[in-house]
Amino acid sequence: MKTKLSNKIQKQVLFGFVALLAMYFITASVQWQALQGATHQAYIFSQITRLQQQVTEILKRSQHYKNNAPRDFESYNRDVELFYNDIVKQIEIVGEGYNSILNENESPLSDTLYRGFSVKVKKDVEFGYALLSNWNTLVTQFYIALGEDKKNPRLEWGADLLAKELPKYTVKLNKWVENHKKLQQEKFEFLKNVIVILLSSAILFSLFGMFWVYQKLLKRVRRTAIACKRVADGEFGYQVPNNQRDEIGQLIDAFNDLSSRTEAILTLVDQLANAKSNRELIEAISNRKQLIKCSWFGLMLLSNDKASIELVVTNRENCLSRWSFKDVVFSKGEFASTVEESLMTNETLIINDVPQSSIEDPHARFLRAFAIQSSCNSLALVPLKINGRTLGALALGRDEKYAWNKDELQLLENLNELISNKLLMINPDEESVTKLNVDLAVNA
Repeated sequence: MKTKLSNKIQKQVLFGFVALLAMYFITASVQWQALQGATHQAYIFSQITRLQQQVTEILKRSQHYKNNAPRDFESYNRDVELFYNDIVKQIEIVGEGYNSILNENESPLSDTLYRGFSVKVKKDVEFGYALLSNWNTLVTQFYIALGEDKKNPRLEWGADLLAKELPKYTVKLNKWVENHKKLQQEKFEFLKNVIVILLSSAILFSLFGMFWVYQKLLKRVRRTAIACKRVADGEFGYQVPNNQRDEIGQLIDAFNDLSSRTEAILTLVDQLANAKSNRELIEAISNRKQLIKCSWFGLMLLSNDKASIELVVTNRENCLSRWSFKDVVFSKGEFASTVEESLMTNETLIINDVPQSSIEDPHARFLRAFAIQSSCNSLALVPLKINGRTLGALALGRDEKYAWNKDELQLLENLNELISNKLLMINPDEESVTKLNVDLAVNA
């Protein structure tokens, strides 16, 4: 019969490993994306700072030109070139910078990990577009102030417009920079908290896993190893406490069963060696319930002249009231010779369904007598032989039909020589013994 092995620990270990791996993977993923996001946001902030510096530089140049505008023609022509090269190109660079910053700020990288900041990020971008719109309006007004004649632009008008409007615009730009800086700080704090939580969870989970491995595996394996050493030192029957049904629990159960069975076998061998009668021999075997479980047990000794059965019961309370305690006599050779012939084959005889055995079967009267008196529906006869001589058999009965298999009887077959030798010592070979004795011990 195959034992179904548990895979509880295997599932728990696999689940823990997958969970820990997933936790570390998530932590590493968050850290990687945080690094990517930090790099990206650092670039955006550097662009915004640069934009702020450029606007401030334009304001300084326009104010300088307004306050120090030359009146001679030569200086004017020189200022036209400088003005266009410095201020107009700077204005175009600022416009491109706005587009670049806003496009980068709308990138998925900017808000992949910060779902809670989506509203703030959206407002940040909208504020940037409002500044861009104001900048484009200011640039349009600037070109109107310069006039349509590009060869002779009204530089003073343009400078005056920039000196007047840029301070107001700078205030808004500085506010955007501060808001963006504050938003990035909040994202940094959020990321730091997430990473701390994930790392703390991973560490706690690892510590719990180590504690679980110690409690569920190492401690129990060590306890079992100590028990194995105690049994190896001769403390047979030692039991390891166990209330788990996992793989190690099954290992402990198997060890406990092996320890108790080893003790039972050694006790059985000792009691067989010390038995002084057939009844003590039977009781020594029938009392070992953890080795052999049956509802009826007997010892059959064969004689050569006639077939008679002397029924001896050790516990009358377990017998039916109609038990007669008298010999059941069969015609000469009808039973004894047939049973002896069966036992001579060295095969264990198993009758799986006694009530259905045929009446023509020479065993039938004998088997049915056993069945009626012991309420057994299946019987097994284990031959007892020594030096080629058949002494008899051990008879075992169970209430259930088809309840026996030969593996269960292997122990008795292995103890055949010991039991047979003891029988010869207890029952010396006397020619005056002419009957078939069956001593019965009932195992409730």
